[in-house]
Amino acid sequence: MNRLRQPLLIWVILWFSAFQAFSQTAGKGQEAKGIWEVGIPVIFGPGNRPAVNGTVVKNLKELIEKQQEGKPVYTVSLTTRKATHDDWHLLARCPEIRTVAVSLMVGDRIDSLFMALETLPNLEELTLSVTTFSMNRPRQQLMQFPASLGRLKALKSVYLYGAAFDYDQAFQLLATNNRLTALHLEPFLSETIQLPPTMGQLRQLESLTIGGASMLLLPEEITGLKNLKKLSLSGLLPTEAGSLQWLSRLKSLETIDIAFAETNQILSQMRIQNGRLTMPPNDAGQKPATFTFASLSGLTNLRSLKLTGNRTRIAFPEDGFRGLPRLESVTLKGLRIHQPLTGLCELTNLKELRITKSFPGELPDCLHRLSVLEVLDLESDSLTALPAGVFGLSNLRELNLRENPLQQLPAAIGQLKELKTLGLNETGLTTLPASIGQLTKLEDLDLRNNQLTALPDELTRLTRLRSLNVFGNQLTSLPANLTRLTQLRSLVVLGNQLTQLPADLGKLRLLHTLNIDQNAITALPESIGTLDSLQRLFIGENQLTLLPEGLAKLRNLRELYIGRNKLGALPASLGSLAKLESFHLSENPIRDLPASIGDWRAIRQVYIQHVPVRFLPATVGNWQRLTSLNIEDSDLMTLPREIGQCARLERLIIKRGNVFGLPESMGQLSQLNELMVTGKTGDQSGSSGLGEMQKLPDSLKYCTGLRALRIQHQREFDAWHMWQLLPYMPQLSELDLTNCGLTELPSAGYERLGINRLVLANNRLTRVPAELGNVPELRWVDLTDNPVPTGMSQPFSNIDQLVLLIAQQEGTTAGTSVALTRAYISGGVQKMEYMNSAEALNLFDKAMAVAPDSLKPMVYGFRADVHFSLKKYAEALADYQKAIEQAPLLPKGSTNGFSTVMVYLPEHYLAGWLGRKGMVEGEMGNTEAALADLNASLKRLPEKGADYSRATFQLAEGRLLAQQNQLEKARASFAKALDLYDTDLLYEQMSYRSQRATAGSELIAAALALLTNQLSRADAILTRYESRTTPEKNSGIGTYFRLCQEILAGKKTQAQAIESFTNQRRLQTESLSEWMYTWYDKTLLSLPLPKEQKEALTQLTALAKSMVRKSE
Repeated sequence: MNRLRQPLLIWVILWFSAFQAFSQTAGKGQEAKGIWEVGIPVIFGPGNRPAVNGTVVKNLKELIEKQQEGKPVYTVSLTTRKATHDDWHLLARCPEIRTVAVSLMVGDRIDSLFMALETLPNLEELTLSVTTFSMNRPRQQLMQFPASLGRLKALKSVYLYGAAFDYDQAFQLLATNNRLTALHLEPFLSETIQLPPTMGQLRQLESLTIGGASMLLLPEEITGLKNLKKLSLSGLLPTEAGSLQWLSRLKSLETIDIAFAETNQILSQMRIQNGRLTMPPNDAGQKPATFTFASLSGLTNLRSLKLTGNRTRIAFPEDGFRGLPRLESVTLKGLRIHQPLTGLCELTNLKELRITKSFPGELPDCLHRLSVLEVLDLESDSLTALPAGVFGLSNLRELNLRENPLQQLPAAIGQLKELKTLGLNETGLTTLPASIGQLTKLEDLDLRNNQLTALPDELTRLTRLRSLNVFGNQLTSLPANLTRLTQLRSLVVLGNQLTQLPADLGKLRLLHTLNIDQNAITALPESIGTLDSLQRLFIGENQLTLLPEGLAKLRNLRELYIGRNKLGALPASLGSLAKLESFHLSENPIRDLPASIGDWRAIRQVYIQHVPVRFLPATVGNWQRLTSLNIEDSDLMTLPREIGQCARLERLIIKRGNVFGLPESMGQLSQLNELMVTGKTGDQSGSSGLGEMQKLPDSLKYCTGLRALRIQHQREFDAWHMWQLLPYMPQLSELDLTNCGLTELPSAGYERLGINRLVLANNRLTRVPAELGNVPELRWVDLTDNPVPTGMSQPFSNIDQLVLLIAQQEGTTAGTSVALTRAYISGGVQKMEYMNSAEALNLFDKAMAVAPDSLKPMVYGFRADVHFSLKKYAEALADYQKAIEQAPLLPKGSTNGFSTVMVYLPEHYLAGWLGRKGMVEGEMGNTEAALADLNASLKRLPEKGADYSRATFQLAEGRLLAQQNQLEKARASFAKALDLYDTDLLYEQMSYRSQRATAGSELIAAALALLTNQLSRADAILTRYESRTTPEKNSGIGTYFRLCQEILAGKKTQAQAIESFTNQRRLQTESLSEWMYTWYDKTLLSLPLPKEQKEALTQLTALAKSMVRKSE
């Protein structure tokens, strides 16, 4: 790419994104007062926010209100986007504040924030969340803290979220705070995080948490944290397991929680040498490595140990668990342990042992020595048998054996007299031992997904049992005395072969949940009506033909699921279920619903599927709390007019029905946000399945909160009438008219719609009006299976592409069109990206022919950009001048599509055109006029959101000043440009579309650093650039700048630089192009340099220029 064109193209891409939305306001008279940005929410990690009493405020305005009301404010959560930097001092009005959480962006200035924080004498907790999207940033781009961070002497806890902090500097400042006891670091991105040695200075820390890193590298100085009690780390390489010997030196540790990085066979062989990841020679026959974890012997205060991996093979030394007298909890998860772990038997005070997804070997026989053990979790450990020692754990309260191929449970299980929870699901059991009845304190028994054909009668001795789950077995009956389990709260027998339930089921008076789905039960016992506590009842997929009257006595029932039975009717008495909130009825031959269901005054959700009901009773109007009504695959013909009384209804779905119309009372549903009515699926060629609904009620326009409207599979739907209603629905974002027999669309009125997604598939459209592109927020149009012209019968995510296609099909459009203007400009910018200048100019000319006056300045501006890139300076100057003269005609403002929303005003575009006009005049030799235009542009550019433009124009100003030998002023301009180029925000903007753009910006920044004699900064920038490219892909200009830097730093002589440049150019495939050589050398040589260095730079530049001429 021509280097002169690259910065200009980046500018075009950025400003076109703003134009796309800006043009949507053309002619609407919208006003905007200036730039504003949407706040980015503070992101917190799970479970780490201590609760405080008092008022919590989320913006400074609310803070002032609470302060004026005399209410104490203890917690403040803010973003810099919701307040100007000058407003932070308002925090000082509430000295009682204890907790502050602030969300920032990379590049934000935080001095004023910390000045305000210094005024809070009670500030104990500070959370900073920095949003960034780039990786591997150099240190000069990291967020640094003001010295005042070290003066927040009441601070006890600091949480830093994001990977953009200068940890080295932060640790040095925090080390001066003797009250700081907790530090939480969590980068959002999956990066390799290497913490600096200064971490060892935080000797006062008691809690350290580092999470979110894909790989974590720790300094040896961490052993200096002698007061550390809690350590939580994630992202450690398995290869570092043995190097954690330093853990045993942190004698105060009480909690260790380490999560190893996710590994594969290749990654598991990596090592860290001199702070860098290395890979040993490849050995195809090499087995996965096993890593020995460091011994923890001597940590006499340790109470909890948790190690988590992802198929990580870990071994423990023989003495690894010795000398840990206070250790009470051990969790080993996903570690692939292939040793007996007899060392665990040394932990005589252990209360909780969890070895899950980790242990394909055998358990040690000595487990009985863990005499105080209360929890033993062995889930997914491939165990086929349990050692006898397990049954000697007399204090065991919880035993989880889930997902182990045991196939049988030893009779000795009855010895665990204290057991309260027993997990045996998916263990391959075919029978249970009678001794299970000896577990008289058992409360939770999970037997899911086994092959049990019967439950032993002894099970009924478990009179404290609260939950019994036998889902997915082969039971044909339940124990006769099941109702002796009077403490049962949950009984799940789903997915068995039961034909009946105990007649006295009603004795289970405390039962909350009963699930008998997927059995062969033909009748429910009448006693079910005495289950006074029942709240959830599932009776689907059985053989029920009637429901007992007793069902109506379940006065606390909240959820009722009746699916796939043989019910011909519902008893009228069901109306007495006064607390029912959710009702699901499916696949029953019920044609009429009783009027009594209108007495369900608490009902919120009703779901009816595959039930041939034709009408709903008028009493449904009593459902004042109903929020969702879903009726699918029914014979429903219409809704009662009383449906309008369901004032809280938000979602109304009628799918695959026979509805021929909706009542006018629909307009009363002020909370409705989703409406869907579909016929049974079919096509327009036949009558089968299509619905008969012809129009929507006029009153629907009063449903102003409607967000989604889907009318599908209707034979003769009146879409023209519907279009008249849409402008009254400002929040409507999705409109779906699939298979509704549409033959044409309106040709006007689209600009008043807020639709984002429009589905018109499977209709009879032969033409689509270009005006469809006038819908301001439209992002998706689906025209699949319509007889439209070639290439249009498909979904479109680029609406401008659709409008262009329409224009090509129909020829030149008479008059003006905002949509067509946008489409032509969009196509032109795309052609510019692909370096097709001729087609770009052609599209911009077409845009000019249809553009309204309010958009013509934009077209002139983009057309001038093409001329500028082609070095047609006279044409570019003329178009820029016209754009500037007509700028007052631009609409007053709009939002763009960036993640940070921003309002672009006419003066911002004017600033851009003035700046580029100045650049053109500079190329034409009109230096004075050029400097005047650039100066005017820099004054007009907004303070935020225009960093790239400001950097480009500062650079151009410096170049012109250098040509006039005003070298000091030139270097001042270059320095300003460098500060803007070398920021994370600018790199993010330019990498938005192209990695080449990022590389180009780095080269500009490198040049500016050299021109301002900042050699170390130039070295860092060039190192970053070189890390992104291979030597053969490195551009010639990159090589040239590196050699300039080495000459200035005294690392290379003239001869060495010439030889190096010549040799490297032989390897590089990219040809040199004219970029900065014509002015760079003169400015660089103006630096006060030794004679030898000036001569070396002169010769190197001459060689580079000669290669430019040869390559071009």
